[in-house]
Amino acid sequence: GSLRTPRSASFHEAAKGLDGASPAVPDAMVAEYERVKRELEQMREMKAKYEELRSNHEKLKVENEEVRKIVGDMYVSVDEDKEITDKYKATYKEIVDSLAPGGGPPKTGELMPKLYDLMVRMNDEDIRKEYMVQMEIILNDDPSVSERVKGIAEGMSIKLGEMMDTPRHQRIAKLAKEEEDRKQAQRQQQQNQADAAKSKEREAAQRKRNGQAYDALEPAIRQGLGVKPL
Repeated sequence: GSLRTPRSASFHEAAKGLDGASPAVPDAMVAEYERVKRELEQMREMKAKYEELRSNHEKLKVENEEVRKIVGDMYVSVDEDKEITDKYKATYKEIVDSLAPGGGPPKTGELMPKLYDLMVRMNDEDIRKEYMVQMEIILNDDPSVSERVKGIAEGMSIKLGEMMDTPRHQRIAKLAKEEEDRKQAQRQQQQNQADAAKSKEREAAQRKRNGQAYDALEPAIRQGLGVKPL
């Protein structure tokens, strides 16, 4: 039969003949064989680790989806948490930059609602940190900080102070309810406007019909009364 060599055998063992004698093998070839063997082993280890990571990632995705099904929009993943914080910092910087000399028109009216929305969604620890940041702006007598920035800090510190006493899931639930109430009010306003427009159309149509009926009856009424038409 054929000679089979175990996979773990060394290059010298694989090169042995049936009599056990080792042929002369150049050292460079042996070194190359050992290098390739090490690289293959490393690749196998890396692939095994990758498969393990991929499996864990898939499991985490499933778990996150299950949590999201239970708590809905109140759930915030770690990645989403970082994204919220990054957006908050970028929005705050954009507001402050717009208040600096030469910063163009202030963007407070445009961006503060967005900033408050992001504040609501921030985790509890970041809320506490940001509260301290805004309080430092208010209390520190820093001439480089403008009065307008301090004014924003005062308003934000009040909001942040209120949020510190409310867990994030409750803040998000409250925000969702306020958003739904706002949408409902908009829908009601649109419905009222549509109803008012239809009412005006009906009144105009009725006036037109009344005028047409009068025009049709006027000659007969005048004839009955013996009044000449105008």
